[in-house]
Amino acid sequence: MINHYLIEDPIIGAILKHKFLIQLFTAPDSPEWVERCTAEIKHKEKIANEALQQGQFENYIGIHERPYRLDALLNCIECVQSPDQYWELVHHVWVDTEYPCINKSTRKKWYHLWNNNRFLQRQPPCQDSDCQFYNDLPPIITVYRGGHPEGFSWTLSLDLARSFATNNKAKLYKMTIAKSEINWLSNARNEQEVVITNNKNAWKEI
Repeated sequence: MINHYLIEDPIIGAILKHKFLIQLFTAPDSPEWVERCTAEIKHKEKIANEALQQGQFENYIGIHERPYRLDALLNCIECVQSPDQYWELVHHVWVDTEYPCINKSTRKKWYHLWNNNRFLQRQPPCQDSDCQFYNDLPPIITVYRGGHPEGFSWTLSLDLARSFATNNKAKLYKMTIAKSEINWLSNARNEQEVVITNNKNAWKEI
């Protein structure tokens, strides 16, 4: 079981990469190490299955290692009945994800989640704590992004976007959109983030 999830890294060596456990494979010849890892995976799998059956979706997602939480979200999303719960779960995993549009596959998954026809988009498209911030925005806004312009995460702060572009040696873009085009707004990380999945190539390099 364990060997199936081993990945060889040229710098740090073998890594055990399972949806319930990621760690350096420090003792490949130790039966005790293999037994401990196997037991931990089975234990977490049991907790995850129980959480899913009981509708504790946030717990179900959280028991997964971070790189696998998007797939865990997709796995339980059809069981979610409440629109509020749906958007809270999507936002929770989004905030927890670094580089959500890192490749076409994950970008497609996030596009589906943000544009799920099963649930009408929450209005306003944000958590209650950010409602006033959203309501105070004008009908037409300018957003910025330091990075590939086809990414979904933009910001209302030019300074933040410029800082991100500088730190990542990326280009800086801006885009003027209607407030109604925002899929989600969040200031949870003090980043004045707006999620926009349909930018229609309206961006311009600064």
